Amino acid sequence: MTTPRTAAKTIIRAVLRNQGRVFVGVDAKLMAAAKRVVPARTVRWVGAASAASVPRALRG
Repeated sequence: MTTPRTAAKTIIRAVLRNQGRVFVGVDAKLMAAAKRVVPARTVRWVGAASAASVPRALRG
């Protein structure tokens, strides 16, 4: 897990280097890679995972 301090350092370094994007943590890097390889499927996976994480009482 990325600590807030490490995330802040990564973000500041990216800003100083004028980078358009910065991926903080392994999960962000994996999602970025998956989005490039299988974009439509990645969106479905994330949607399904999000829906599964919402308790039934809160689902519309």
